[in-house]
Amino acid sequence: MGVQTTKLANGITVATQNFDHVESVSVGVWIKAGTRNELEHEHGIAHMLEHMAFKGTISRSARDIAEAIETVCGDNNADKSVEKQS
Repeated sequence: MGVQTTKLANGITVATQNFDHVESVSVGVWIKAGTRNELEHEHGIAHMLEHMAFKGTISRSARDIAEAIETVCGDNNADKSVEKQS
C-alpha cells in the first residue's frame, strides 16, 4: 500500500494512500507559493491568502466551517515557514 501520485490535467498533483482498516480521510494541501515567489511589491500576499482561507464563505461563516470540521474530530489549520538559504 504505497503512495500513489496522479497529475491532473490542470497540473495539480494528488497523492493518495489507501488503508483498508481505516474509515476516515485526511486532506493536506501544499502550494508552491510564498514569500520566496513574491516580487518586492507583493510581499505579504501569500500570508494574507492563508488568513483569507479561514474567513468563511457567502453561505457559511468561518465558525460554521470550523464547527463542522470539529464535529467529526477534524482540525482546520495552516502553517507557514521561512526557507533558510544555504
